[in-house]
Amino acid sequence: DLRNDRAQRIEDNPKEFSKTFEVEQWVSSRYPQAANSVLIVGGAEQKKSPEEIKKIVQKGLIGPYGLLCDELPGRQGIAEINHIPPKSAYKGTPYEKININHMPAIAMFKKDHKQTSSWGYYKKGLYQKEIQKLMRDGNMAEAVYREMIDISKLNATGKNYQHHVSSFIDMLASTHVEKAPFNSARTQTLITPNEASALKKRLQLT
Repeated sequence: DLRNDRAQRIEDNPKEFSKTFEVEQWVSSRYPQAANSVLIVGGAEQKKSPEEIKKIVQKGLIGPYGLLCDELPGRQGIAEINHIPPKSAYKGTPYEKININHMPAIAMFKKDHKQTSSWGYYKKGLYQKEIQKLMRDGNMAEAVYREMIDISKLNATGKNYQHHVSSFIDMLASTHVEKAPFNSARTQTLITPNEASALKKRLQLT
């Protein structure tokens, strides 16, 4: 069990984990939704078995890209971290200054990720450009709507990603993103709570 292992290593190396605690505090203050699902282990990278990777993806791992990469460091060709919206769509938009590690993402099985309309820029560049245009116009909510529809229609491995859509939308509306443009509510979340509610209604999640 990762948490028991972590507790033992804290006992063995208290100084090493003082910095890890500071990181956890920083994450909790800036990414409250992601902090609930991400375990910051600290010290040596924790490799996970294929079974553990599958369980994590099925449970629904969402949050900033950098944190998800930390949670699934060795994906063994089983899973990938999918930027939503796609990272290529940020260029030339009000959102382009956002650090790649702060971009919202979701863990997906590799073969599911390949089914998305945004996977593989050269083959599916038109879709990404459509998302980019929405973002260029400052319409992140519509870009997210398109992306949520896309992942909900996949012939998914195991549980459909539609089960994670509501949590993903809540995360976008509650997570402060450094260098994001100010939205209509004058905050730096990628969408507002009102936009989140409207998205859920359109997606029939309420």
